[in-house]
Amino acid sequence: MKMAKENKIRAHMKQNDPSRFLSITNTTKEGEIAEESYVTINQEVIAEEAKYDGFYGVCTTLEDDIHEIIRINQRRWEIEKSFRIMKSEFKARPVYLERQDRIKTLFGV
Repeated sequence: MKMAKENKIRAHMKQNDPSRFLSITNTTKEGEIAEESYVTINQEVIAEEAKYDGFYGVCTTLEDDIHEIIRINQRRWEIEKSFRIMKSEFKARPVYLERQDRIKTLFGV
């Protein structure tokens, strides 16, 4: 509201920039071309985005059944925890090997 009152809008908006809810009007109420631009709050954009309040969107390339994707996503924390432990606790150089037998040999498995 403050940005609309001050007639300010950013040309280059980021994803969460509040300017995305503003519209620039270049005409008067009678429909004539105005010399000045007026910034107003676009209630349609706000209503469209409000439909997704409380939801967490997930983008995936998996083509499985939706229930399978949800099951996999629910266990994602285990994968993240494993990577965090591996990055912080695992003392090893970067591995540029591809064959599994060579990787196991390098780490003595």
